[in-house]
Amino acid sequence: MTLLPPVAKKQPTVHAYHSVPDEYHWLKDMSKTGKRQDIMEYITAENAYAKQQFAPNSGLADSIYKEFLAKIEETDQQVPYFKENYWYYTRTVEGEQYPIYCRRFETLEAPEQEYLNPNLWKEYDFIAVGGLSVSPSGNLLAYTLDTSGAEKYTIFFKNLVTGELLLDLITESSPTVEWGNNDDTVYYMSQDDLFRADKLYLHTIGQDKSSDVLLFHNSDEKFDGGFHKSGSSRYLLVEVSSPQTTESHYIDLDVNATEVKCFWPREHKHEYSIEHQGDYFLIVTNGGGQFLNGKFQRTRIENTARDQWEDVLTYNPYHQI
Repeated sequence: MTLLPPVAKKQPTVHAYHSVPDEYHWLKDMSKTGKRQDIMEYITAENAYAKQQFAPNSGLADSIYKEFLAKIEETDQQVPYFKENYWYYTRTVEGEQYPIYCRRFETLEAPEQEYLNPNLWKEYDFIAVGGLSVSPSGNLLAYTLDTSGAEKYTIFFKNLVTGELLLDLITESSPTVEWGNNDDTVYYMSQDDLFRADKLYLHTIGQDKSSDVLLFHNSDEKFDGGFHKSGSSRYLLVEVSSPQTTESHYIDLDVNATEVKCFWPREHKHEYSIEHQGDYFLIVTNGGGQFLNGKFQRTRIENTARDQWEDVLTYNPYHQI
């Protein structure tokens, strides 16, 4: 039976801020639980129609796919990097879908340890590894996993000595997870109904998620959140950003693992990012639009006020930082 292209029904929705009717607004489902049947029926019809239209060219598509595949080095290895006594890298194997996460102790001649291999998880139809973080001792692994394709991540914890999973399990997380400066605490961000990373939590290994400590909440829906450890591992750097504006916060893991400090308050169209080195925070800033290619500055860690930022390099409008 020849399928006709499905036609989405029109349900006018008026957005007051523009007064523009949106006849397909009903297809936008931001719910984190369940799936609307009317939307799923329409998507199913779209998929069936697309499959039928492509069917006559399935042989050509397969031929092109094989040609692409022939030009890819399926068995390959990432350049290793050294961190806290281990060389870390990923490698791929021909015929396997996902990269294998490996490490070697102290030297590249040491025996290889596969500390995470998603190809072994046959129970899942879909896998997306978000982020990985190895604890300071090197004995524990925290990783985030999405098994639905909905960008809902769960944090798992693995003992790299025994290979066993810990009982700790954190659901509804953003893709990123980071350890504190010990093997007892990890940081993660939850997601709101818009899948926006909005709240930063501190989790203690061995305790229930209900006892996790809320450290930071970005309530402005125009700003998304994210975080990572500084290259020195001393600071946890938290950033909230909109398309034109950023604001950074930081936690000194060596002093107070729960105190979040604002580096410099957000200013419209001011974008900046920070790193740490020695007695200074390093900054790349656009100066609120003055330095479109980025200006490289620094400030002492005890005073991050903007009038204390000093140039590391003279701004060059022809060189991008």
